[in-house]
Amino acid sequence: MAYIEERADRIRGRRTKRKQARTARLRRQVLRYVLLFSLLYVGVAAFVKVQWSLPDPDMDVKVSGNLVVSSAQVKQVLMPLLKKPVYSLSPKELEARVKSLPDVNNAFVRRYLFPRPHINVHIMEEFPWASVAAGPESPVCGVVSETGRYIPVSQFPNVPQPPLRIFAEPCIKLSQSEVRSWANCVNFVAAQTGTTVDIVDLRKKDDIRMQAGELQLRLGAADSSLLKRLNRLPSILPVLATIKEHVDYINLGLDSNIPLKVSKLTPKQEAQRRAGAGQSTGDGGAAPQAVPAALAPVQDSTTAPSVAADQSPGPRVAAGGRDTSL
Repeated sequence: MAYIEERADRIRGRRTKRKQARTARLRRQVLRYVLLFSLLYVGVAAFVKVQWSLPDPDMDVKVSGNLVVSSAQVKQVLMPLLKKPVYSLSPKELEARVKSLPDVNNAFVRRYLFPRPHINVHIMEEFPWASVAAGPESPVCGVVSETGRYIPVSQFPNVPQPPLRIFAEPCIKLSQSEVRSWANCVNFVAAQTGTTVDIVDLRKKDDIRMQAGELQLRLGAADSSLLKRLNRLPSILPVLATIKEHVDYINLGLDSNIPLKVSKLTPKQEAQRRAGAGQSTGDGGAAPQAVPAALAPVQDSTTAPSVAADQSPGPRVAAGGRDTSL
């Protein structure tokens, strides 16, 4: 009998332990579900109640690194994309919209949720290389950057205007390699002549001109032989030093010769002559002008014999203000 009672007690004990374990497991499951539904409720409430969009771009869009481009211009190009929640905005798409501005070289966009949803836009602007004008009497209408992008002054009035001026049509299109090539030409001429290049005239494709101080260069067409023709410039500098005041231009557009157009009067004397001619129109006559001693031996339109560039560095000179013909 004692053995039977002891065995019954063991069976009841095992049943009690199983019941307690089952109760504890059920309690843990209930607690897990309560916590899960609580977190789900809090998440849904936060998703619904928290303001994920950017209703106020003036406060929620922060722009940095801009000196020429205004913050209002950046926000204006981003406005069509800011109507979506901040978590669904694509930084790459926002950066592409900002880089569509002519003066923006690169842009970086970062999104933030806290303390309130906002985005930060950091801008790297273009570096101006030359100013663009339609002609000598026209104002600057734009700026060409080192990457070749055209930046209109009307849209970006604060853009720096470099002293180097390019005469060309508005909205000129240059590639980065073209800008680099022209910069090399400008630097070469400035180094050889000792003066700063002020003007590059690109209005005529086959008659490109460059002004370095009072010296005018006619470069011809911008083809593959342009640098070769420019390399002949140092060969005429010794001759040019003796008649520099009377040189109208140097023609570097030919492959064999280097013609110089010279005048008997210096530019200052020519201006005085024209002013005197205008005054003498009313007086009935004009006083004769003196011929400079440096050009006194040159009579009428006599021309010095032409010299090939590959034989001698001497230039081909034309007197009387007319260019020699080949």
